[in-house]
Amino acid sequence: MNFKTKKIRNKPLKKKIEKPKRDYNFKINLSQKDKFWLKLILLLIICVPLLGYAANTVLSNSGNITSTILKTVGSDLETDENGYTNILALGVGGMGHDGEELTDTILVASINKKTDQVVMMSMPRDLFVQHDNIISQRINSVFENVKYKQGEEIAFQTMKDIATEITGLDIHYYAKIDFQGLVDVVNELGGIEIYNETTIYDPYYPAPNYQFQTFSLGKGLQQLDGQTALKFVRSRKTTSDFDRANRQQQVIFAIKEKALQANILTSPSKISGLLTSIKNNFETDLTIGDITTLAGISTDIEESDLNKLVIHNDPVFEGGFLYTPPRSLYGDAFVLLPAGNNYEQIQNYIKIHSIYAEQMKHNVGVEVLNGTKQSGFARNTALILERYGFNVDRIANADSKDITETRIYITPEVDKKLIEALELVVPAVEVIKKGNEPHPLDDPNKVVYPITIEIGSDYIDNYNNLEVFNALIPIIEQAEKERLEAIQGASEESQESESEEEISEEQEI
Repeated sequence: MNFKTKKIRNKPLKKKIEKPKRDYNFKINLSQKDKFWLKLILLLIICVPLLGYAANTVLSNSGNITSTILKTVGSDLETDENGYTNILALGVGGMGHDGEELTDTILVASINKKTDQVVMMSMPRDLFVQHDNIISQRINSVFENVKYKQGEEIAFQTMKDIATEITGLDIHYYAKIDFQGLVDVVNELGGIEIYNETTIYDPYYPAPNYQFQTFSLGKGLQQLDGQTALKFVRSRKTTSDFDRANRQQQVIFAIKEKALQANILTSPSKISGLLTSIKNNFETDLTIGDITTLAGISTDIEESDLNKLVIHNDPVFEGGFLYTPPRSLYGDAFVLLPAGNNYEQIQNYIKIHSIYAEQMKHNVGVEVLNGTKQSGFARNTALILERYGFNVDRIANADSKDITETRIYITPEVDKKLIEALELVVPAVEVIKKGNEPHPLDDPNKVVYPITIEIGSDYIDNYNNLEVFNALIPIIEQAEKERLEAIQGASEESQESESEEEISEEQEI
């Protein structure tokens, strides 16, 4: 197995204050005539795992006055050292589903009141985790197991502890919604519209009594009712957790867009239905005061302020910080582990996209030059940079192979904060501004990239700490071998079963 196969195209430019929490399940009586509170409830529904991100249009008619009032009368939200309020959002099956309290969706939404930035990170359900309250297991079963053994309050706290360990963030609040809540919201809105980027054919979608059913959805613009939307966000056997996390985020936006239509906001029956859904299917430790403050913040947040992160097990793409070990080591279960056996790289990834959220969303082209005698150093460094979300446009050798100190060259327009983020991965002894002189006459087509990293031998130790996948190749290859053997074994068993059935039928005849 070789993780060096992704081609990098040479392309042109193109404090924390502890305060008591209380569970609040929204079992409150609100008058339908009170438009302010009804809109606030609607805000909660359409923002469940974002909780405050997408309500700018809901309250936009009131403009800055509404924003100021909500922030004034609301509670002071807890924040971390970087100014973010971090909310753990959980999606569970709910009553009537196999594994009612398994967390099928796990998100951390971070909202910055001062910068209006929102960072949302999705975690795969198969991530293998540890905690004092549990035996080691996949993260999606933690809430259910702890709840039934130690109670719901401890279950929520355990999930917050684990999310903190993974992300490095202080988790201030939680919110949980079940499948029926999603179905009810979409149906109450009259369905949603999404653009499905790839045809889905999943013959293994869960059905009652531990059976399967086929879920298929064509490519292109699609209208989804509640049940279809649920299948769209849950389907995973024929795709991946990475794809599913993106579909979940897509449905969130589609719900937001539909809910913000004027005919929905002015329909008492629709609002009443939405209110019923949230009361029956939603739990949070956010108080009404907290929610009011989030509503005020959300009026200043645009969709462009959202930074979406997904961690997964493909190391040649952004967010690929996990790997799959052999199933034989984990009771024949499929699990995911952090490469390097710790969460340092994941935490650094989140840190880069939180502190430098604006800069990372407006990334510029990076050129990586190998100034060492170590073959493939530029290519491998480029893979690491792309794993963190930087755009590498070109890799090449430097003019010299004896460079000892890594330097970064930038054009005058490059944001210095982007370089600060870059140096968290590739520290440089010096940042040098490139001149504006014309290209040499003998090379009139030369492309000047905004950022050029000239790698010296001083980067080798740092590189070895970051590129942890090379040491994992034998383990990952063994996992893949076991997976293929299992598929082959299942196929042979199926063929034997079919042969036995045919013999039985012939004897009956």
